[in-house]
Amino acid sequence: MLKLDGEDARIADYFDVISGTSTGGLVTAMLAAPDENNRPVFAAKDIKDFYLNQCPRIFLLNSCPVLPHLTKIIKALAGPKYDGKYLHKLVKEKLGHTKLEKTLTNVVIPTFDIKRLQQTIFSSYEVK
Repeated sequence: MLKLDGEDARIADYFDVISGTSTGGLVTAMLAAPDENNRPVFAAKDIKDFYLNQCPRIFLLNSCPVLPHLTKIIKALAGPKYDGKYLHKLVKEKLGHTKLEKTLTNVVIPTFDIKRLQQTIFSSYEVK
């Protein structure tokens, strides 16, 4: 039996559901993804360092100091803020081909489908 405290304890051991949107969805997946021993791949302390190191590359921000409001409007009309290519690469690198039904606890990841202009919710409840 696993002790729920100490160095081997993980957030997935304590919660029935973990949820997050945007990069919070990535953090959610990282907290609940299993390793080969069916234990969480990442500890929260590792995710924090990963997140702080990778955020500048995930969220490349181009700003126009002269016309910041106009730049925001143009970007909003043009589509998503981030192309997601780098984030997609990171997810593959860190989580491989882990499927939603394999998470160690239930996860809920709300998103927005820009092609259909509607919300989409990824939930381990629905796939299990």
